[in-house]
Amino acid sequence: MARDSVMWQRLGVGGRGYVAGDMMGERLEGEIVRLNSRVATLDAEVRRVETTLESTGDSVISVDTVLVLNPAAEMLTGWRQIEVVGQPLAELFRIVDQESDAEVEISIEGALRRGSVLGSVHHTLVVAKNGSEHAIVDHSTPIHDASGAIAGTVIVLRELTEQCTAQTALQESKQRHRALFDNVLDGVATC
Repeated sequence: MARDSVMWQRLGVGGRGYVAGDMMGERLEGEIVRLNSRVATLDAEVRRVETTLESTGDSVISVDTVLVLNPAAEMLTGWRQIEVVGQPLAELFRIVDQESDAEVEISIEGALRRGSVLGSVHHTLVVAKNGSEHAIVDHSTPIHDASGAIAGTVIVLRELTEQCTAQTALQESKQRHRALFDNVLDGVATC
């Protein structure tokens, strides 16, 4: 009876206060279990998205100010995410035209204005923290929230350095073979 009298005093009600307290406790426990389940589901979703971003071979940067820099972006730019979170994108790297070395603007504003993916049409290089240059193709994509409103931008940089090197080697090989073939004095026959 001592337990009941404590509840009566605490709730300030008659003998029914303890029963009401038990029913509220059961409802609260049910709600806590439901919320914990929802939190676990959201945590799993966050881990899945983080794993996806970390696993992609393309550089992914979430911006207005830098929010996310995946491992490929860290390698390409020479910056670690912890060093640049909250910094303006312009401080992270420069993109220049391969031919003229003129700076090329990343069209975040254009992607935001159009509300759709906007890619680079230039032969571009990204200039990393240490000054190294890497051939890239880039595009900016608006991030939409659940209501469809634009909430930010993602920039994807695909490094093309190896592809460009292989393409240059192939072109040089073709030119050597063409020169050799054009300068052969004897006839050549293939079977």
